[in-house]
Amino acid sequence: MARATFGIDGELVPLDSERDQNLLVAGQWVVKVANLAEAESTLELQVAALAHLAGADPTLPLPRLQRSADGEALVRWTPVGAAGAHLVRCVTYLPGRPLATVQRTVSVETDLGRVLGRLSAALQGFTHAGAHRPDFLWNLDLAQQCRPWLADVADPNDRALVERALDRHLRRVVPVLGQLRTAVVHHDANDYNVLVDGQPGAEHISGIIDFGDMLVAAQVNELAVALAYALLDVPDIVATARRTIGAYVAEFALAANELEVLFDLVVARLAMSVIISSHRSREFADNEYLLVTQAPALRLLRRLMGARPAFWHFVARDAAGLAPVPGSPGIVEWLGSPACQPGPVLHAPLAAADIVTVSLADGAPGMEFAADPVGYEAWLDEYRGQRVAIGLYDEDRNVYRGDQFTTDAPETRSVHIGIDLFVPVDTPVLAMLPGRVVSVVDNDMPYDYGPTVVLEHSAGDAGPFWCLYGHLSRRTLTTVGVGQVVAAGDVVGFVGDRTVNGGWSPHTHVQVMTDLLVGDDGVFSGNFEGAGEPSRMSIWHSLVPDANLLLRLPLSR
Repeated sequence: MARATFGIDGELVPLDSERDQNLLVAGQWVVKVANLAEAESTLELQVAALAHLAGADPTLPLPRLQRSADGEALVRWTPVGAAGAHLVRCVTYLPGRPLATVQRTVSVETDLGRVLGRLSAALQGFTHAGAHRPDFLWNLDLAQQCRPWLADVADPNDRALVERALDRHLRRVVPVLGQLRTAVVHHDANDYNVLVDGQPGAEHISGIIDFGDMLVAAQVNELAVALAYALLDVPDIVATARRTIGAYVAEFALAANELEVLFDLVVARLAMSVIISSHRSREFADNEYLLVTQAPALRLLRRLMGARPAFWHFVARDAAGLAPVPGSPGIVEWLGSPACQPGPVLHAPLAAADIVTVSLADGAPGMEFAADPVGYEAWLDEYRGQRVAIGLYDEDRNVYRGDQFTTDAPETRSVHIGIDLFVPVDTPVLAMLPGRVVSVVDNDMPYDYGPTVVLEHSAGDAGPFWCLYGHLSRRTLTTVGVGQVVAAGDVVGFVGDRTVNGGWSPHTHVQVMTDLLVGDDGVFSGNFEGAGEPSRMSIWHSLVPDANLLLRLPLSR
């Protein structure tokens, strides 16, 4: 058939596929025999898309159509004993190994984004009647249609994880789906449909194959689907995502509302993959290909669901070269403007003679007592005398030992993102601006905040921001309550001792937040990170700008 129809001849080698029967011919061409259940309009769509792309961007690493002797790209063939005529296509074979089988490198992660961005750009303006597939199983726009198959996920813990992922999609994506731009998208740049070639250190994407999942859907789905597989088992999700997203948007810009839901769509795609593969493997128990990515998909899903959704939104914006927190630049500008007139955080304003800075970085004076809180407290009291010792913002420290400082990153959260005011126990802490109490919580883990108060303030037209006071005394817990309105100068807490404040020398940690990073339930937990990972500080600086914008202490490093 290949010889008579397409003029090609040679050894036939079977290739894996979910729906078609694919055969490599002479190592140069791929003959794709379509499943009888495949709609002809879908195959016509693929042919039309490849023809369009060949003209729109001839250098894209995509299969090229091999037409029949009659000039047709899609022909009918009825094998002996077949139940009907199969539609058959032939395309050029692309060299390379599936992304799933190669070591991820910076060049590969970057080139993946670049090639996909070019693909999205080249598909702009392409339309086809066959691209409208409202009932297509893998349509990410319709992730919620997988819910009836949740019971097919055998492990109850996996099932609960996947259900939470669908719940995130329902809460964050479904309400805004109608506002996202749509386009014809490839929709399946998984790690077996992306090919990599080249020598070590110079690897590149050599092919994007299998256009069988093409359809009209949200434009952002293109990148979301690719990330769902590109991030599988990578050491650092944020680092890889930055490279791939950054390279993609350099070729094809994404809108703010697309970046907001990008990782929610990644989560939904992973959930779909687990559910659909579980369901179909029950129907076709002998097809191992159906479960090929389930275990790594579950691992990635756990990592992504382990962080709050807003954090991933800010990662996407950071990767795209935008301010990670959209409102942060306006808030920071207001805090530094004449419109912001904060009062002191202690009963009297602090002049230069009233303060002394102290470092908790490795090797700094006093750090010989880092493992001895009693010894450090004695050293600190002698060092500061009657002054207030100030622990600085943006200092990389080695004193954070609790499990809460270990994250998905390959490093711990070690960079301090507040300002510490070391003062005597029971020193009153004051609101610096009028506001409202949004949280009063005792975070009583070792190395944590102990009692903490969070106030919400207004930055005028820039919107709300929040101020956290940590390491307070338990007396604080009955001093203020959630919902209470406070004026500048009102007492909102008292400094605690090391037996209640997480184990630290008496001080209060003050930090400003431009977003509360609420959880999947939409509720603020009352706790907020006080340190960030060194490699992610561009995000933390946007989330937690320097508290000295409010404190206005005469500091110098």
